[in-house]
Amino acid sequence: MLIQRVYAYLINWNGMKFLPDVLPSLLNAKRECDFSLTIVMIDNHSSDGSAEYVKTHFPEEVRVYEALRNGWLYSVDECLKNDKPDIFCLLNNDQKIDALFFKNLLLPFQDESVAIAGANVLKWDQITKTLGVVEVDFNKAPLSEHLSRNFDLVSEARNGLYLSTAFVSFGACAIKRQAYESLGGLDQIFYPGYCEDIDLCLRAWEKKFKVVLVPSARSFHFGGGSMRSLWDRIRIRFVIGRSVLLFNLKYQWKNKKRELIVFYFFLFIKSWITDPAYGLGLVASLARLPKLRFKQANAIDIPTNL
Repeated sequence: MLIQRVYAYLINWNGMKFLPDVLPSLLNAKRECDFSLTIVMIDNHSSDGSAEYVKTHFPEEVRVYEALRNGWLYSVDECLKNDKPDIFCLLNNDQKIDALFFKNLLLPFQDESVAIAGANVLKWDQITKTLGVVEVDFNKAPLSEHLSRNFDLVSEARNGLYLSTAFVSFGACAIKRQAYESLGGLDQIFYPGYCEDIDLCLRAWEKKFKVVLVPSARSFHFGGGSMRSLWDRIRIRFVIGRSVLLFNLKYQWKNKKRELIVFYFFLFIKSWITDPAYGLGLVASLARLPKLRFKQANAIDIPTNL
């Protein structure tokens, strides 16, 4: 694939305390690129002065886009309509990257079938691994409870190699725009967040695209930079409960109905005692069921890494 236009979208929501570390790492990685790269910070109605900080300190290097809709990844669609990049990268505002990040992350797109490439995400300490190659067992329910992470494959991978994975973190990834649009973009059922990235990756595999992890493209994630500063634990647990249930129903209701009913019956009872906000999220998911588009998860083929 001939790559001519690449955009890196830094998704920001009150991430001021991270920007002095994150933005220089992006600019350093841009200098290593042999393709055109534009960096855009998408600001989701921040109130901490982060948008003003970028406009003042990086007026030429980083474009600031003030989102019309407050919704993290979902605000990216607003930019894609105007920018029309060949490839776009997504980055959390609390995620630093290494110097060869962009250059290595885009290598897999030489394969026309690759739709999504994810980074090797470590914690802020640059040592602790967080994701790895994700393997899914579609024969067990609920699906969200049967995701395994293989870190050994990432550690042993040769430089330049990329690995098949069920999904990647959208806090540090690259996506082919044409593939993204052909898949219909992010499913609004998960708004404002959680599981929307896993869902898009599985839909990519369903349509015979590839989702890969690039061990040599490293990022360093603080974790919850925006979420924890804006939402309390109650709201976070509410959103997680709603999105995870919708995700499991979307992919397994057709063939694992009984298992899901049993699992969530007992989880619902337990949550009201130990985690009421999560339980409320389970109840709230019912309002979105009419718009849920069910999938046949066991028909999705994800090849293993040899």
